[in-house]
Amino acid sequence: FDKFNLLLKVHPGQKDSEYDNFNNIDNIKVIGAKNILEDLISQCDIFITTTSSSIFQAIARDKPIIMINYDDLWTDMFTSYFEFNKSELRQFVTSSNIELKAIIDRLLSNKHYTYEHIKNQKRYLKRKIKLYNEINGASHAIDKILSS
Repeated sequence: FDKFNLLLKVHPGQKDSEYDNFNNIDNIKVIGAKNILEDLISQCDIFITTTSSSIFQAIARDKPIIMINYDDLWTDMFTSYFEFNKSELRQFVTSSNIELKAIIDRLLSNKHYTYEHIKNQKRYLKRKIKLYNEINGASHAIDKILSS
């Protein structure tokens, strides 16, 4: 991954010092926990995370997302909390470095692939919001998703 520049955002619940081992890597810039994620999303070409609800913010800003599920640690969360269907799991979630690199390469080099990826994300977000539409209304659901 040395040909990529990475912005590594520290989770607000963690200490910046937990990421000190990344400070000496040339292509990684550690962004402290006190920085606001929304200000950083516009700077990225691809939004990569594990199980963060911040994907909703990235999707709303037309940033392609990739979620990492090393050791299948969060499989249940992807199907319960995020409510990904099988197709969405295949497209948005990876569990290997080789596959992660391949997805990044495709997103950076293939405009059609990127367009389809973002289109499918928007379809997912629309479906996710619609699940709550009848109970609380769309604007309440959007607020709940974007602020979680």
